[in-house]
Amino acid sequence: MKSLKTQPAISEIFRRSELFENVAKVLKRTPESIIDESLEYLAGKADVLPQTIIDYIQKTELEELGENANVTAFSVISETDTSFSSERSIRELCGVNMREAEASKAMKQIEEELSCPIRGTIFKDPFTCSSGHTFERAAIERHLQVSGKKCPISRMKITNHILPNYALRNVLEKFVEKYEHQRGDIWEQIVEACLEYKNFSEQLNEPEDVIVPESDSDESDSEREIREQERDRNQTRRTADQIRDFMNTHFANLNIMYADDIPEIVEQSDNSSYANAIRHYMIRYNEGGRTAEQIRAYMTNQGYDDYHIQDIPEFIAQSRDSSYRHANEEQNRRYN
Repeated sequence: MKSLKTQPAISEIFRRSELFENVAKVLKRTPESIIDESLEYLAGKADVLPQTIIDYIQKTELEELGENANVTAFSVISETDTSFSSERSIRELCGVNMREAEASKAMKQIEEELSCPIRGTIFKDPFTCSSGHTFERAAIERHLQVSGKKCPISRMKITNHILPNYALRNVLEKFVEKYEHQRGDIWEQIVEACLEYKNFSEQLNEPEDVIVPESDSDESDSEREIREQERDRNQTRRTADQIRDFMNTHFANLNIMYADDIPEIVEQSDNSSYANAIRHYMIRYNEGGRTAEQIRAYMTNQGYDDYHIQDIPEFIAQSRDSSYRHANEEQNRRYN
């Protein structure tokens, strides 16, 4: 099946339909109630001047299309028919063909309600996992077997037990029954999606326990979580922003004041991982040769006041190990 991403022609249908709906709001009416009524009649009902609606449509067209607004139905009608405000319906002025509008809504329903979040194509065998989210059966099975027991949408832990979504199947069957026999270019993708669902013959009607291979049957959940965290920390190609967010979230005690350039340094290195960023932070934390001014600024940024800092910066600066780590240890020693 072709990609369900909206084609330019469909985008233009959406645009016109949205304009039509916005005009209905200006008139304080529902779109269904103004389909074939004249602009002059509706303007009178809404107690606004026809020119107000005309100006609104023209302004919107110009803002959305620029010079291309000159070829819209509204511009063509306004140039060729000076009395269009009293004779034309708003649907005509907005260039809305109700058949096109229905096709655009059907396409939107496929994309937003009837497509698998993993595959992006129309459901053929929808199954719901324990998180409550629904996916194409083959897609969620593959996810469980390869990516682990976490919901692709909520990321919450899920079981390998999945259930057929009969309610969604009913919606799909009614959708297919309504649109599978439509003809014309604007219906091509919709009919193709309907036939994909209708011709699928491998639907499963029973709940299923997906076979999920275990990498280590003796490994506990906590051990598995630690292993996943370690793998995440060692993954490379992290950006500077990702590294900075990670350090601020997971290692807030590592003062970023003295290492603000580390995310950029690590990003440009051969090993742009969180683990490498942590190593850089710890090297600077343990590095000696700090001056009293640097240590005082570091401790102040850590939240210590003058009462707690006392003479520690000068004391550490004159010692053999004049590092930020040693300053923290000395402060803790005195406190205890």
